[in-house]
Amino acid sequence: MKCNQLAFDTYSQMMRKACLVNEYATNQTSKRIPPPKSWQELIHYLECACLLD
Repeated sequence: MKCNQLAFDTYSQMMRKACLVNEYATNQTSKRIPPPKSWQELIHYLECACLLD
């Protein structure tokens, strides 16, 4: 039971962080600031995490 709760809490936090990343990206894009070079790597890891869902 503890493992299920931990998984749920972790997933919930990941979803909240994803919203923050989206807000940040939208804000930076509106300022015409180019994405960092490591941005594609971050997107790749987030996509991999979503595949585990």
